[in-house]
Amino acid sequence: MSVRKPRAVSKISDGQVYGIKKVGTLTWMKENLRYDYPDESWCYDDEEQACAELGMLYTFEAARKACPVGWRLPTDADWVDLEKALGMPQNQLTIDGYGTPRGNEGQKLKTGGSSGLEFKISGFATISDGAATFDGIDGDRPRSYFWTATSRTVKGQINAYRRRIEAKNGNIFRFSNPAAGYAVAVRCVQ
Repeated sequence: MSVRKPRAVSKISDGQVYGIKKVGTLTWMKENLRYDYPDESWCYDDEEQACAELGMLYTFEAARKACPVGWRLPTDADWVDLEKALGMPQNQLTIDGYGTPRGNEGQKLKTGGSSGLEFKISGFATISDGAATFDGIDGDRPRSYFWTATSRTVKGQINAYRRRIEAKNGNIFRFSNPAAGYAVAVRCVQ
């Protein structure tokens, strides 16, 4: 007997079920990854309910290994493909800078946006000696960060490309900075 996989849902090896949607050339998970990668992933504020709603926050090393078989961490180019599919102007696709806004397509990514990808504001954690300090949900700048698989070495240090969306604007920020010391969200693609 063969079982037909639903088109809009994917059950992965950790038993989690995720909504999926094709945007651009790739299929994206419609939720942040919730796979527990021991000692390298955290629920926001160490609350299990936060994991259920927002997914887990991963170190860069864990993010590169956490996506289930058949899925992978998107590259910077995959994000550019997504942003282009959402309508970001060509001249903004490769803008690089932590504080440099790009387009307004971030609004399309957020919950209720036209992309259907339902990105929630999930915060982030800074990691020191294995302990996580959480930020980015409350306060003056609610925001989410997302790892890409793309990195480069700068002065002997690994810098990873990320994306940031903020609750208070529709921009998507693209930047690279040191990978060590942070835990942020993961969206897997195939």
